[in-house]
Amino acid sequence: MDYKYSLRYFKEGWKSRLTNKPLFVTFFITARCNMRCKHCFYWKEMEKARKSSELSLSEIELLSKNMPPFPQLLIMGGEPFLRDDLYDIIKLFYHNNHTRFFILPTNGYFSDRVYSLCEKIITEMSDAYLLLHLSIDGVGEEHDRIRGLRGSFVRLMQTYEKVSLLEKADNNLYIEFLTCCSSFNKSAIEEMLRYLKEKYGVGTLCYNLVRAHPLDKEAKDIRPEDYLELINILHRDYKLKSIFEKLYYLRRKSVSYLNYENLKKKRKFLPCFAGRLNVVISEEGIIYPCELLPIPMGDLRKERFDFNKIWSSEETERVRDEVRKCSIRCTHETNVITNSTFSLKAYFYLFYLLLRSRPKKFISQ
Repeated sequence: MDYKYSLRYFKEGWKSRLTNKPLFVTFFITARCNMRCKHCFYWKEMEKARKSSELSLSEIELLSKNMPPFPQLLIMGGEPFLRDDLYDIIKLFYHNNHTRFFILPTNGYFSDRVYSLCEKIITEMSDAYLLLHLSIDGVGEEHDRIRGLRGSFVRLMQTYEKVSLLEKADNNLYIEFLTCCSSFNKSAIEEMLRYLKEKYGVGTLCYNLVRAHPLDKEAKDIRPEDYLELINILHRDYKLKSIFEKLYYLRRKSVSYLNYENLKKKRKFLPCFAGRLNVVISEEGIIYPCELLPIPMGDLRKERFDFNKIWSSEETERVRDEVRKCSIRCTHETNVITNSTFSLKAYFYLFYLLLRSRPKKFISQ
């Protein structure tokens, strides 16, 4: 991602603080999935998922036309590639909302579909950025065990081998391996890093911390000290070239440390912009402020897809008040990144962290 897009995101974010215009939209386009990951927080929705209940492409078009422009879209599932119209969905937001940064996590099982979509995006949307997150939770059978599907690791690596050829040819396609840090793989992080580096020359591994109410409750058996150790391992061998890369890295690592503080103190200490800068839309058209606080702001189908009507309603203001009072110790990276980027308190806090002995060691590693 180049600096011009980052400046746009930063500028629009501070402007949105005054207008409450969405900045980062998370859209669950399906709850269907071919896997049953032990750490998954969306498993209840998956159990009752039906294709017929999902927003259709025509409904998504109505939604897109009634939403203001916004820079970032995170497309979630379920497994997004189970929708045959995935490319058409992305194209709607690209044209109607001037969205230029798309984040697409996938379990990597459907190699041909992933390759085809990436190829079409970089060919037909030349000024858009696509961040493809390939989910990895172990090496070989360990990955399959956590994901609940035999052969999923082999398919994941086949997908990477194919799509990485496109990444080398296009500067706007980014591919990252993403792991969910849980009790099931906290001792396997170094093995994953070693495997990716030795086999593919990949020196980085992105990570999210297990959250909410996972399918297997034991997934959350991870202490703050375990998480801090994982962060240090994951950031140990980063190879940074440009100043922009170093700033991006520092921001990313600082967010991880904020998560560590959240885990340790068990309380919220930054203002939350869920329902203002961040918004979540479910596969059935229900609007929420975030994944961890599923209080509905409105139903798109009932309101004839008038997003702005819902966004400016009294009910939405009531939900925003609930967000302000929310005491959940949030470690959801999407929200923490927004909260730390557009809160002056966060900058003072991060400066304070830099002055302390532990963060000095933390940042310098």
